[in-house]
Amino acid sequence: MDAYIIPPLISLALAVALILALDEPARELGLVDRPGGRKKHAEPVPLIGGLAVVIAFAGGVLLVDGPLRDYAALFAGLGLLLVTGLVDDAQDMRSTTKLMLQFVAAALVVGWGGLVISDLGVFIPGERLELSAWAIPLTLFAMVGFINALNMMDGADGLAGGISLAMLGWLVVAAHLSGLPVTTAVAATLAAAVVGFLLFNMRHPGRPRASIFLGDAGSMALGLAIGWLALEVLMAPGRAVSPAGMAWVLALPAVDTLSLMIRRVLKDQSPFRADREHLHHIFLRAGYTVGETSALLLLLTVVLGGIGIMGSVVGVPDPILYAGLLGLVVGHLVFIRRAWRTARALRRLHQWSGSAPMTWPVRCADGAETSCAVPPVTGWRRWLALGGLYVMLFSLPFHETGLEVGFAALAAATLASLPTFAADLRRLPVAWLVLGLSVYITLRGGLFGESSQLVWSEYLWISGLAALPVGWWLAGARWHWLPLFLVLVAGWSAAFALQADWAALMVGDLANPLEWGSPAVIGSLAALLAVALLGAMVSAFQRLGCGWRPTAMLVVFGGVTVSALVVLAGTGYTTAWLAALAGVLTMAVAAVLYGLNRRHWMGLAGGTALAVGVVVATWSVVGASEGDGSGGLANSVAAAGLHIEGEKAAATELYPAVAERLTIWERTVEAVSRAPWLGPAEAGPFTAEEGYVHLQSAYGSIALDFGLVGLVLFLLLVGVLLRDAVLMARHRLWAAVWVVAILGVSGSLGALLLLSVQIHATPGRALVALVASVYFAAAFQRRWFEGNSGGRRTGSGGEELPPGVARLTAWRDAA
Repeated sequence: MDAYIIPPLISLALAVALILALDEPARELGLVDRPGGRKKHAEPVPLIGGLAVVIAFAGGVLLVDGPLRDYAALFAGLGLLLVTGLVDDAQDMRSTTKLMLQFVAAALVVGWGGLVISDLGVFIPGERLELSAWAIPLTLFAMVGFINALNMMDGADGLAGGISLAMLGWLVVAAHLSGLPVTTAVAATLAAAVVGFLLFNMRHPGRPRASIFLGDAGSMALGLAIGWLALEVLMAPGRAVSPAGMAWVLALPAVDTLSLMIRRVLKDQSPFRADREHLHHIFLRAGYTVGETSALLLLLTVVLGGIGIMGSVVGVPDPILYAGLLGLVVGHLVFIRRAWRTARALRRLHQWSGSAPMTWPVRCADGAETSCAVPPVTGWRRWLALGGLYVMLFSLPFHETGLEVGFAALAAATLASLPTFAADLRRLPVAWLVLGLSVYITLRGGLFGESSQLVWSEYLWISGLAALPVGWWLAGARWHWLPLFLVLVAGWSAAFALQADWAALMVGDLANPLEWGSPAVIGSLAALLAVALLGAMVSAFQRLGCGWRPTAMLVVFGGVTVSALVVLAGTGYTTAWLAALAGVLTMAVAAVLYGLNRRHWMGLAGGTALAVGVVVATWSVVGASEGDGSGGLANSVAAAGLHIEGEKAAATELYPAVAERLTIWERTVEAVSRAPWLGPAEAGPFTAEEGYVHLQSAYGSIALDFGLVGLVLFLLLVGVLLRDAVLMARHRLWAAVWVVAILGVSGSLGALLLLSVQIHATPGRALVALVASVYFAAAFQRRWFEGNSGGRRTGSGGEELPPGVARLTAWRDAA
């Protein structure tokens, strides 16, 4: 263990000592970066960061326990680039000369070090795509390209160093997983040297601006060293990370530079021409501080590296990882090409996510304007709650600990804001209904126990008690709704990637539902996401022609919808299919009631047609409806009909699960009829059967444990929440298409609860609470709008609107 601790500590200490020692000599020698032109710093800053990092790295590596002779080529290349960079920092060097010297350093890596990219990964099961004669030239160009990419990212305090640290962190993980102890120690030693540099370069409360810069010497040397370590991992006999996965680790600087070079060439400009169109420049123009920009891009590098490393480890096929990279490149090109629009959007996002209370303009019927100040709580409490929300949503599909940690953070933020939260609760009628239901569950369950397999405390999750604080924070975080939804999609994708049997799927063994992950979790969430995404596509379709964002949303959401439907078909989970169908039908009915316009209907029809086409195509490949006759939507419906007609034996033979489910329902009705108000003390032996929680209805379980009183209270709570959402659309505080989509998701969830308990597992309970929290957000927002405006007004059609509120312009435009 000391071999992994002592060299990094020595490297860190050397970096700090060298920076302190070289500061004054650098100023005397004029080795400083002077302000002017594109350089916005206020005074000359020493360019000694790279020199300190390389020397500290070399000193630490000498203590690494292992053969170091193989690293001679690396240090020869680092020395060459260090001298090149120092000369360039002191007096500008011609770009062609610098490029030639970079190729020489890369040639040392390939020729002397013997490191090459020998293959691009596995495209055909069991076979790697070998590069053969292309290996050496591709490695040279990749190495030189990455050296320049990291050099071009050095445009803000802490940016290049922070991104390098994130990449080195993932390289430490990759080397360790690949069984390379020396490489692991070397990468950790370099990371420690970078940490020593960042203490003087990254902005933090104790340092308002950088006191030293990395310089071209440091950025080019770091690019070469990171490239070397990546090649070492890729050439390991038992590598744990594929080339596609490693590309994700190095993606941010590479994609940013490649995208800009393509744009410069298309404009007949030199690809090495300096400009202010990099990703960090757009964030700075949008109003983000230098510290915020570096922190955001550092976090993005960590996320991208995590996708690549974890994707490779769990066996995500290389073609899928490369397809994701292609999407990243295209997205970056669009983002940069429309830089003025993206900067404006980022500026709005920065304002919306700021710590100061934000006012939302509300235009009244007579043309007057008022405003509602939300969120009601700002500062660290709000950020703690939002962080908890993001952790909860990402962890919901697969990690109970993350879900609990996220909810604990949100609960802590709520307790810290208790006076404000309590004041809002007192004005919210539905909160009193939640309190009454929770008290009844506690008393009934605590005094008489349960009749089913569920514990009475599990019902508190779906009583609204957990959803109330979540809804309160959501109501004040409107502009985080889309990112939160995307994080939920990312969590579902991660859960699928972790649970799927990629080896079987890659060889075409698609018919086994378990190879697609847990049907109850992956399939159920896929159904709900597909319905929600269909609603988002309808909204985007309605706004086609109003800029590029609706088109981008339509393409992205359409692609994710197709993925969700393919996975849903693969799981063969009939319950989820019926739930998805119920959601689409609910959306259609709601669309009729709300009178959506022709574009909305076209979007709904197009999305439904897409879903049907994907389902049919997937089923034809997967063969979900073939085999032993125990699966398939048609068989389940036919078995239900046979059971209702009294032909129970035939129903059991055709589809045993449906017959058993209907039998459990019949026994539930019989048990409840014996003690209808509070529920029976003993339901019968059928509740102890192994498949009870998978075949029972959640409504039946509530009736068994709490009687008709409990069931009516639950249904009353659902009705009140639906009313709040409907009124938000009627009063034009929410776009009608939003409410239609939410009702569709609710229809799917209602069908899931009808066909299975769901709440017996933490993800199921959290999912119910999450959907309920959206309705609570609607209830809170209605009260806020009514409480912040006075007078009675009417809309254009004469309908009565909430006091002083006719239309929330910004929200309607966002729909």
